[in-house]
Amino acid sequence: MGTQKVFEPIHIGNVSIPNRIVMAPMDTNLATKDGFVTEQLIDYYVKRAAGGIGLVTVENTSVSSKRLLKFENSLAIHDDRYLEGLSTLARSIQKEGAKASLQLGDCLYLSDKKPEDLSVDEIEEIIADFVKAAMRVKQAGFDVVDFHMAHRYTLADFLSKYANRRTDSYGKNVAGRVKIAETIVKETKKELGDDVAIICRINGDEFMVGGNTLIDSTYISKKLVRAGAEAIHVSAGGRIEHGGSRSYSSHRQVATNHMSDGLNVHLAEEIKKHIDVPVITVGKIGTPALIEEIIEKGKADMVALGRATLADAEFVNKMRNNEKHKRCIWKNDCVRLYLRNEPVYCVTYDKK
Repeated sequence: MGTQKVFEPIHIGNVSIPNRIVMAPMDTNLATKDGFVTEQLIDYYVKRAAGGIGLVTVENTSVSSKRLLKFENSLAIHDDRYLEGLSTLARSIQKEGAKASLQLGDCLYLSDKKPEDLSVDEIEEIIADFVKAAMRVKQAGFDVVDFHMAHRYTLADFLSKYANRRTDSYGKNVAGRVKIAETIVKETKKELGDDVAIICRINGDEFMVGGNTLIDSTYISKKLVRAGAEAIHVSAGGRIEHGGSRSYSSHRQVATNHMSDGLNVHLAEEIKKHIDVPVITVGKIGTPALIEEIIEKGKADMVALGRATLADAEFVNKMRNNEKHKRCIWKNDCVRLYLRNEPVYCVTYDKK
C-alpha cells in the first residue's frame, strides 16, 4: 500500500495531527432538542476517533440563538451553559488519540434573510458571535476551531457573488465580500493566540451560474490565510438555486452515486498552489486507493471523509491494516434521515 504517507503526522498551526485523515463535519441530529451534547453524540464521535481518524470534526454548531442552524436537535455554543457537555465531548475524542475540532456556523436563510438585509451593526454582531463562540471552543478544550464558510450558511452568503448584493464595504467586489470572514479570523487569532488552530471551510466553486468559481476561492483563501487561517478545507456547491434541493449546486455538496469519485479534488489542488498552509479536500472519497493517490501525488495535504466513516467507523484502522471495510455506496439515505430530523446513521452500505 504505497509509502503510507497518509499515516504520517501533519501540523495545522501548532497542533500536531497524528495522520492525514479528517472526519468531515456531518450533522447527526443527536443533540438534545435545544442543542446540548448527549451520551449518544459522544459515543458516535468516540467510535470514529477510536477508528483511527487523525482529526475529528464535530458537526456544525450554532454561534447565535437568533440564527440557529436548525430549529431543533442541532448543537449550540452561543451560551456558557453548553460548555460542560462540549468539554466532555472534546476530552472523550482526545482520549482515543485523535485531535478534536468543533465547527462553528450561522444561518441567515432559515429566517429568509440575505446579506443585503442586514445593517452594519447586525454584521458586527455576527462577527462578535463567531469570536465569542471560538473563545468557548478553546475553553471547552478543543484543539481546532473550524469556521463554516461554505454551502449556504451566513458566511458563505457573504462570500458569494451570487448571494451578496451589498454595495457597501461588506459587498460590491470580492475584497468586500471576504471582509466579514477575514475579520472573524483576525479577531479570533487575536483572542486565541496560537493555542487553538483555525480552519476555514470554503466553497472551491459554487457550481452555479453567477456563483463563485476557483478564481474567487483562490483569492478568498489567500486573504483568509493572511488573516490567520492555518488550514483551508475546500468543499463545493450547496447553494439552493433554481431547482431547489435538486439543483446541481445542491447535489454537489453531497455527491450522489452517479457522480465521479473525488469530484472536488481538483479544486483543492489548485488552491494548494497559492497558499502555504495545509489544504483539505472532501467530496465522495471512500477508497484507500483514492486517499493514497491524493496524498502521495500532493493534490491535497489532508483528506476529509464523511459518509465513508458513517458506513464504517473503523475505516481508517482497516485501511492501515489493509482489511476490508464496509463501503458507502453514496445513496444518501443518511441525508434523508437528517432531513426528517431523525438520528443519522448508515442505511445502505455495501453488504458484499
